[in-house]
Amino acid sequence: MSVTLQLLLYLAPAIITVSLAIYCWQNRQYRGTYPFCGLLIILSYWSVCCTMTTVATTLSENILWAALQYAGTVFVGPLWLLFAMAYADKPLWVERRFQALLFAPGVLLAIGVLTNSIHMSWWSAISLDTSRVFPTLIVSEGLLFWFYVAYLSLCVLIGSIIIGLKASQTRSTERHRAYLMSIGAAIPVIGGGLLFLVWQGNMSDNSALLLFTAASACFFAALFYKPLPDINLMAQHHLLAKNTDGLMILDHQGTVISINDAAIQLLGLPSEHWTKSPVSNLLSATHLKDELQPILVAPSQPLTRQITYTLGHKPCSITLLLELLETDQIRTGWLVVLRDTTPMAQAQQQLSRQAAELSAINQIAQTI
Repeated sequence: MSVTLQLLLYLAPAIITVSLAIYCWQNRQYRGTYPFCGLLIILSYWSVCCTMTTVATTLSENILWAALQYAGTVFVGPLWLLFAMAYADKPLWVERRFQALLFAPGVLLAIGVLTNSIHMSWWSAISLDTSRVFPTLIVSEGLLFWFYVAYLSLCVLIGSIIIGLKASQTRSTERHRAYLMSIGAAIPVIGGGLLFLVWQGNMSDNSALLLFTAASACFFAALFYKPLPDINLMAQHHLLAKNTDGLMILDHQGTVISINDAAIQLLGLPSEHWTKSPVSNLLSATHLKDELQPILVAPSQPLTRQITYTLGHKPCSITLLLELLETDQIRTGWLVVLRDTTPMAQAQQQLSRQAAELSAINQIAQTI
């Protein structure tokens, strides 16, 4: 096999996982795609580091790329577990405290492998075998390395069990997805176990990367054969569609995330697809541009505003409510509520007119 072909085979997982990650990111509204995208990116990083380790010719270069490789792969386990919990709809996976605790060992291990030259706890001895086609590191593993193996194995094992249990409870109409998820969960567990039994400490063996890439391909086929919807997103769309008030959600950059038909009618917008459009583009198409632009372009604080205007010689009125959306004190966007108060304004105008007429009658009566 030629050297070029071998290098292409090393890079194949990177090409595959990057392609899948791009597609997943474009469809990130589905549950579990955030940790899955993270897993795919780490696998791509792993593949690139493996390739660079292969083409490195000196001991220092091999050590550098191997250390960078492990500094990324320490996060494969927690991302795998988070994805499994998201698939099984376990609410704990979105809690920041749980995520911090889950990733904390990985951060410490990444620091440990990058500083191995100081403490030699990851690799206690390192040499370079130049007798092969590609120079290969020969190492003696230290305590930190075995802690990494235990951490990765435990996360993957627990995640695979969660996926298997969820798949076993899937209704018959979703069996195709359940089978693919089960196969993907089993690949690194069974394959990793077999590799561990025959493993001899050869760092150039990248079979684990191929196992995780194959598992990710199964997950991708399962998730996007028929995309797994996010129940929160479904509820959001349902509320937007059924609500009689105009509702619009903006992200922190001022992009329209969602807008319902009531808001489109109140703003007098043409029936176009306004989602993912800058709010400035939306405002340029409404007759309330002058009133709304100071409020919705770069908003700074929540507010309530009564807006009156004339439409076809008819007085109209809406109440605008601007609410801040935030998670863990991080500003994520804005909720805009538009309530048509035209009937109320007309009723108040009529009452004012009647009161004025009664006052005039009263004044006339007093002069008689």
